[in-house]
Amino acid sequence: MKETKEVFKDKEFLDISQKEIEQFIDVFNDYSVEYPSQNEIDQCIENLRVYVPKKKSLLQIFEKLLSRGQIEISYINKLYWIISILVFLITFKLATDMSINPYKVITLISPIPLLLGFIEIFKGKENNMLELELSFKISGKEIIISRIIIIGIFNIILNTAMSVLFFKTGLDIQLLEINIFWMVPFVWVNLIAFTIAKNFRGGYVSLGVISFWILLVSILFKSKYFIERIMYINTGVYIAMAIAGIYLYYRILKKYIKTEVKDFQYEE
Repeated sequence: MKETKEVFKDKEFLDISQKEIEQFIDVFNDYSVEYPSQNEIDQCIENLRVYVPKKKSLLQIFEKLLSRGQIEISYINKLYWIISILVFLITFKLATDMSINPYKVITLISPIPLLLGFIEIFKGKENNMLELELSFKISGKEIIISRIIIIGIFNIILNTAMSVLFFKTGLDIQLLEINIFWMVPFVWVNLIAFTIAKNFRGGYVSLGVISFWILLVSILFKSKYFIERIMYINTGVYIAMAIAGIYLYYRILKKYIKTEVKDFQYEE
């Protein structure tokens, strides 16, 4: 008790005798807590389970981003849509008038409109307006990816339409084959561009990759050996390359939406 007095300088505590302390201890020792039964615990868990957020399926996430993308259409510069359509129409006109191989044309042109779209996709972040865009309960990452989805769908429609136009001209091409043909550069070139653009200014990356792609295709298509090789590759190989690119693009976007633009995450 003497040691206790030295540690606790409380007069009221000092008035308590050793016997009273022992009585308190006995009371607490006799006190028991009634634990709920296992059935009660299980019932409580089941009652609370309805409040636990469910993991959204890939389809639900895509539907949410697509719905958001429909809103984003109004924020994308109308000039972008016009330029993209004109690029395809002018290219198609020149190709038919000059009798250029449609496979060459579709390979060259297929990734370009989406590459131009990166200027619109990343403009909020680069103009320091992403904070304002986050006035809604939506993350900046979702805004960017929803724009990619909408612009990507628009470009797929353009490429498919151009393939159909070439087919309708009576040229010796197969509709399915030419659609698979443009899908490979469309996916892979834009995949590489997105990987770079998310770390640098989208406008610079867009123009840089377009210039590099046009230069590369121009050089490669001067080689008859190269043209013969790519023209006679089995269609299954192109399908496999396209699927691999789409899967890799999906993985990169999935990682991006979880990790990027952390400073702009708007909590719901």
